[in-house]
Amino acid sequence: LLIITEDLISAALVSEYTAALATLGTNVRDSHLEIIKRYRQCAVWYDDDSSIVKRQQMQAHLKISAYLPCTVIHTGTDPKNIPDQIPEIIKQTREYFQ
Repeated sequence: LLIITEDLISAALVSEYTAALATLGTNVRDSHLEIIKRYRQCAVWYDDDSSIVKRQQMQAHLKISAYLPCTVIHTGTDPKNIPDQIPEIIKQTREYFQ
């Protein structure tokens, strides 16, 4: 499972439990896809803090879904803001793909 995040701190925290990739913003670029395609499942975890971010999150989901199963994690915030909840959220995300 690969988790896509907006920033490096969130990716670093997530990477303690599963693979993570920071897109350094809310756009999944074609260069990111080369890394993403190495995994079997993917989840996009952006902060849901505005309609723009929500739209970018769905665009990322659609782009990735062309290559592998993908979902979006909706928590209303970045992983870095809820580090104690990351393990449970990842567990639930893994169960989604079962």
